[in-house]
Amino acid sequence: MDISCGILVLNERRELFMAHVTGTSHWDIPKGLKDDGELPMDAALRETREETSLDLAGENLIDLGEMAYLAQKRLHLFATSMASSDIDPDACHCTSMFEHWKTGKELPEADGFAWVPWQKVREHCAARMGKLLVDEGVLRRAIALVFQP
Repeated sequence: MDISCGILVLNERRELFMAHVTGTSHWDIPKGLKDDGELPMDAALRETREETSLDLAGENLIDLGEMAYLAQKRLHLFATSMASSDIDPDACHCTSMFEHWKTGKELPEADGFAWVPWQKVREHCAARMGKLLVDEGVLRRAIALVFQP
């Protein structure tokens, strides 16, 4: 079974940093498949760097663990916080490319970036990710762990 690793990056306003998935109407967290022999944290950091250009430090990550996601894929997620002033969504860029099924052109996996208020995350995500983050409480748990007193 495939394991996709990603990071929930939260700011002081409890907003989630998200990337717009090229060619779709939805947004997603930076995440991607773990390579053979790669540690989940290393995969999450690599995928975040490739998809957003954010170079995060592993020692600042909180391990949220592995969870069910799709029939043939599980997620291993981490959470961290950054000041909103430390990330300019307009300065972010994606270096991870895919070949468009119709045109054959190479396109970036993500083509836009934004801070999304936690209350609006569900409406921005694809159905399964929205269900996981909001309905199953992963985002609420991440916020509680990242901002615990």
